[in-house]
Amino acid sequence: MTIANPARGAASGVPATADVAGPAALPGAGAGPTLASPAPGRARQPALRFPAVTEARVHLVVNGTDHIIHCEPRTHLADALREHCGLTATHIGCEHGVCGACTVEVDGMPQRACLQSAQRFEGKAIATLEGMDDDPLNIALRQAFTDNHALQCGYCTPGMLITARDIVRRLPQADEARIREELAGNLCRCTGYRGIVHAIQHVLKTYRPETVHAD
Repeated sequence: MTIANPARGAASGVPATADVAGPAALPGAGAGPTLASPAPGRARQPALRFPAVTEARVHLVVNGTDHIIHCEPRTHLADALREHCGLTATHIGCEHGVCGACTVEVDGMPQRACLQSAQRFEGKAIATLEGMDDDPLNIALRQAFTDNHALQCGYCTPGMLITARDIVRRLPQADEARIREELAGNLCRCTGYRGIVHAIQHVLKTYRPETVHAD
């Protein structure tokens, strides 16, 4: 194969046109399609086109504090709390509303944070575990969880504490069977639930709820 080589010329004493081994002479050359070429018999795929990313302005009230954030309209509440408000106690697990790791309080009741967009929570009072540091009931629950070995890896614990708080406030007469039923929406792969149930039972016996919700 003869190719023009502009680097060769009179100065080197080599003709500007010389016989040089081309790609076909290299080992493996021509054995298959290149990355830029489609496979034989296969049409070239069209370039992917992605829609423009839009942002929504969302006003959330979390732990009594106003948060004005800008996020994609599809951003769910858990992502908004973690990535835009810096409240990382709200954990994300299944993102299907099954595991309960993302449970927060909305208008005083536990709710999954991964199922609905953050926009739908405008005008509602959202409470995360960070906002309950001084809450007497949460303090009692945290101590009971520690005393009864109700946590191990801790990933489910924030959601468990939110649910446990609701059980104590709403069901002051709950027995073990009812506690286990209420905990069915919060999954734990470490403890076997025995310590969690014992912790809630202890608080039910020793703590007097300030507010009792309707069952």
